[in-house]
Amino acid sequence: MSVQEVRYTVLGLVARGGFGEVYKARMEAPGGFAKDVAVKLLKPGMDQADTVRRLRDEARILAMIRDRALTSVDPPALLNGRWAMVMEYVPGLTLRSLRERGPLPPAVVAAVGAEVARCLQKCHAFPGPDGAPLELLHRDLKPGNVMLTADGDVKLLDFGLARARFEAREAESVSGLGGTAGYIPPERLFGVDCPAGDLFSLGVMLQVLLLGVGARELVNAEKATARLRSAGVPEPLVDLAARLRADEPEERPSHAEVMDVCRAVAATGPALDVWAREHVQEPTLAGSDLSGASLAGSGGEEPSQTTGMSRSTVLVAAGGIGMTTVLVSALVGLFVVGLVGGMRFLAPGPPEPVTVEPVVAAVPALPEPAEPVDPPAPAPVAAAVTPQPAPKPVLPAPVVAPAPVEPVAPVEPVAPVVPPEPVVETPEVPSVRVDLLCTSGAARVRVDGGPPVATPAVGQAVSRGMHEIRYEGACRGSGRFLFGGRRGCVGVTATADALVATGCR
Repeated sequence: MSVQEVRYTVLGLVARGGFGEVYKARMEAPGGFAKDVAVKLLKPGMDQADTVRRLRDEARILAMIRDRALTSVDPPALLNGRWAMVMEYVPGLTLRSLRERGPLPPAVVAAVGAEVARCLQKCHAFPGPDGAPLELLHRDLKPGNVMLTADGDVKLLDFGLARARFEAREAESVSGLGGTAGYIPPERLFGVDCPAGDLFSLGVMLQVLLLGVGARELVNAEKATARLRSAGVPEPLVDLAARLRADEPEERPSHAEVMDVCRAVAATGPALDVWAREHVQEPTLAGSDLSGASLAGSGGEEPSQTTGMSRSTVLVAAGGIGMTTVLVSALVGLFVVGLVGGMRFLAPGPPEPVTVEPVVAAVPALPEPAEPVDPPAPAPVAAAVTPQPAPKPVLPAPVVAPAPVEPVAPVEPVAPVVPPEPVVETPEVPSVRVDLLCTSGAARVRVDGGPPVATPAVGQAVSRGMHEIRYEGACRGSGRFLFGGRRGCVGVTATADALVATGCR
């Protein structure tokens, strides 16, 4: 059955993001086959090449794994000339929508945490086409990407930034910084992706659901733990969430330990399905220009390839539907790469070589040889001597007294020569290069109360140690952050709407 033989009647709008919409639709195929599906439509008039490749990769990944917490996804196709992705329609609410109502009961949060940890462990160990583990990592775990149905089923959504080991992958490497501010594990800054990274995000998500606040309010892990204790959250769950947020991956608990602790806490409260039947309802569909419209496969050419583009990304997604995460990753990556390239272009280049003229020492001219002097002619000898009269006596010259000699001034003593003090070289404090970004617009940032620098401030030299970072403008907030540490590099810290993304370079 080709895509041209299938028609989708739009029933209503489910969600809208910056780069597309998700609709509930009725799929109808030859032979009387029909079912409800979710259709993710990308906005027209934008470069969608990388996005479509990533959507195809997501469809391939989810086609390899069968699990109750995953949804089925079809490969992207052109519907009425727009790229779309058709997936299983899950009637329910995201954990983000539930969190916005207030804190969730600890037993409910623990039950969700146990199911998410189970699914993550299975995804990583699931055998791929060659029989080896697929090593699938989600890389963008957050409340907006987890759904709860009225029957208590937990669904893990949006694998657009996922990383897995399989040869059929189309999109370029996503080894750069990817995810959502507040949920990104510190080691990802250093190019390290591991199962413990998704567990870090799970720890933040547990705290967010238990307190009913956003991740930006829980930047300080110690204060977040204190707030959980003040709220009366069971200590095993408080301790688990704190250990999941450990800076070092090896210090975080395993999937099995997360499941054990969460299941024990979940057993102390209402069952997840009982709670969900009372609190989870299918969202009301919004009206749209496409409501009632019929979408059909239109064929068409593949989106143009993007050349010469780096996929290393700095992504700070505000949540929402999955395509937002994917497209923001590509666009922000382009912006940062272009900015850094521009700074390199504007930076002063190497000095031009200076041609040194050879210095000729001034040599005094040798004196020309003196002309020979003729010897004096001999005096003529007189032939006869004529007697001369006797000379007059010569009187002695009068003796003149010598002039008085002026006394010689005493010579001042010469000051002793003091040897120069030895020059002590101050060891240079090692520093790192810091990128200071604001995700909400134009802002200024001060380091240790210094002059304001406009964001994005890329490549700022900062010495290792504690520094105060203060944002002004579109991003507001301040805090003291440790630049440097056991890894010799810098971490990732979110403050208000700002992401401090740094690296050693």
